[in-house]
Amino acid sequence: MGSQPRGPIAPPGAHPASPSSPYYSPQGYPPYDPYAAQQPGYGQAQPGYGPPPSATQAGGLGATGYPGNYQGGIAQPEQSYGNRQRQRLLIGAGVVTVMVVLCVLGVIVVALLAGGGGNGEGEAVVPPTPPRIADPGSILYSASNNNQLDIFLADVNGRNQRRLTTSSANEAGAVFSPNGRLIAFHSYSGASGPADIWVMNADGTSPRRLTSSPGDERNPVWSPDSTQLAYQNNEGGDYDIWIIPVEGEGQARNLTNSSANDEAPAWSLYNTLAFQSDQLGTSQIFLISSTGGNRRQITNTLTDAEAPAWTPDAARLVFTLQSPQGSRLAVVNPDGGGFQDIFANSANDRNGRWLNGSTLVFTGGPANAPTVYLADFRLGQITQLVNGGFQPDGRPR
Repeated sequence: MGSQPRGPIAPPGAHPASPSSPYYSPQGYPPYDPYAAQQPGYGQAQPGYGPPPSATQAGGLGATGYPGNYQGGIAQPEQSYGNRQRQRLLIGAGVVTVMVVLCVLGVIVVALLAGGGGNGEGEAVVPPTPPRIADPGSILYSASNNNQLDIFLADVNGRNQRRLTTSSANEAGAVFSPNGRLIAFHSYSGASGPADIWVMNADGTSPRRLTSSPGDERNPVWSPDSTQLAYQNNEGGDYDIWIIPVEGEGQARNLTNSSANDEAPAWSLYNTLAFQSDQLGTSQIFLISSTGGNRRQITNTLTDAEAPAWTPDAARLVFTLQSPQGSRLAVVNPDGGGFQDIFANSANDRNGRWLNGSTLVFTGGPANAPTVYLADFRLGQITQLVNGGFQPDGRPR
């Protein structure tokens, strides 16, 4: 793992990638980050820092730094008190010095024991430092495993990778429920399906099939209250966006019900669904209420705009923009304004998902060698997380 060299991060609006970044703004980005309280070090006062106390704050110490008076080598009545204070300070300093030495020795001993006594050459083993991440959490992704696709879970720094699915089918498109208890995904047999929507516990246990229509059902997303799933289904010939309750006997319903291909839904905090549709020829991003009604187009690009994903505060969407040079990530506001590329130089970037308001996981690299990356807009860096992984989803801890 490591930082992937690319062009400078061009975030959705001005934000402090770093003070030296051309996109730095002292006002900060984003304007609202619901996870900011979970990110120590951002916008919080740090103990132990501040200006030194003034002479009056320090208790009226004299020029020598001690209370008392000493003039012309003649001890005044307060001198005995000053001597006692000097002795106490010297003794205190000695005690502190001894304690510091003992603490340092203790740390060295613990490091040697943790490293098994060394690496065979008399040196302590020091584990590598993981990449600095603004908001620790977990990521889901798909990867090939013995010629089939499985779903994996890892820490947000790419470590502790573990396989969650073990069936003989292909599983992909995994997403965390907002309450963190469940994972939805699609599963299919053979080379391409058709697929069905499945749900399992967040640790990979108790998988169960949720849909079983004759159509191809893929790309589930959760409602904000974790009780429903939206997904694409082509049982009528073209893909439409459907919604189904996760529990109970409720029936699936066709939300978009159009003659176009409506795919890749994304459910916002305010129960608005974004999706891609080819009703105008090229795929564009549209919005529709979760209760149905008229759809509204928000992109008008020359090439396909695909796979939208909301920020946690529903203030903007990231999506994949296809071009002759490859695919890249861009953002747009729900009213259609604010269009902007995220990265200054990129190709083959796709499937962006927000981990929080300032951190994005996405797929990069060619289709035959995908890689999961993390873009941290606060730190202004991109970190390579998982070789061979694709279609990631993120969850703050």
